[in-house]
Amino acid sequence: AVVPVPKAPMCPKSTKMTGNFIVCASNDLVGGGGGSDGMKGPLGAGPVSDPSSLTLLTSKASHDVPYGDCFLVQEKVELKASSSSSSEDPGVDLKISGRVVFLKSCMFQSKIKSGTISQLTRVAEAFLGHLRAHGSFAPGGASPRAVAKPPA
Repeated sequence: AVVPVPKAPMCPKSTKMTGNFIVCASNDLVGGGGGSDGMKGPLGAGPVSDPSSLTLLTSKASHDVPYGDCFLVQEKVELKASSSSSSEDPGVDLKISGRVVFLKSCMFQSKIKSGTISQLTRVAEAFLGHLRAHGSFAPGGASPRAVAKPPA
């Protein structure tokens, strides 16, 4: 995919990007019975019918930015049923975290890391603002309870 790049010295206006995405749904109550592979517990319990949490993991590489072959940007977005919610007042807790993983050493590692984490924080705050303004996670339009943690 081609995506825009925030304004920065020596960076193009857009870059080709490769991303890997993993989506995990789980239910804390799942356990017990084994799946067709004979495994016990959540991994072998088969499809989760009523997940209590949803996690999105991403790992992205930018191909056209300086030193883009030296690092990956990884993000984790976790949505969990709020422990303080009830059937009358459902809620969702949101946790967003991120990191920069260096595949090989390069100049400007600290500058790359600080700039990337700063941008991830801005995106996480904008996402949370959008959820608060427009989000509705429950039938009947109850407001989401969201807890944002800037990427670390």
